[in-house]
Amino acid sequence: MRKVLIFVAACISALMMVGCGGGKEQSVTLTIEQSGATMDMILEAKGDIVHTMTQTSTVPLSNYGDIEDEAELEAIIEAIEVQAKTIEESYADIEGVDYSYNIENNEFNEEVKMDVSNSDTLEQLSEAGLSPVDGNASKVSLKKTQEGLTESGWTVVE
Repeated sequence: MRKVLIFVAACISALMMVGCGGGKEQSVTLTIEQSGATMDMILEAKGDIVHTMTQTSTVPLSNYGDIEDEAELEAIIEAIEVQAKTIEESYADIEGVDYSYNIENNEFNEEVKMDVSNSDTLEQLSEAGLSPVDGNASKVSLKKTQEGLTESGWTVVE
């Protein structure tokens, strides 16, 4: 899952620009499926400036191994929880970022919600290698981010 988050961050980091924060509130949801996993990205913006990015991921436990074997299922869940706790620790000290996960109905579900309106949060994310921005960008463009994600295979949910 960390690779997926890094992939998303890399896609978005190439699409940053500084712009005006005026305009109406809007929300765009994009989705992509990869290897049985589904990821959704919700971009909430005022005008062209994104203020909140929320990524949710759903991965069937069967992607990790044989879930019919109870011992293997327990090992899969334990490994996922170790990985999720590592990711959670990566985000823990960053103000404006919330990470949560659960395992239910034979699926691993996670959510990362980032307040990208705060330049300090963007800087901390960048320094930790978890950033949706590259360098010292202080704003996230809705248009450019949406374009970059669709070019990477994401589709807009109507």
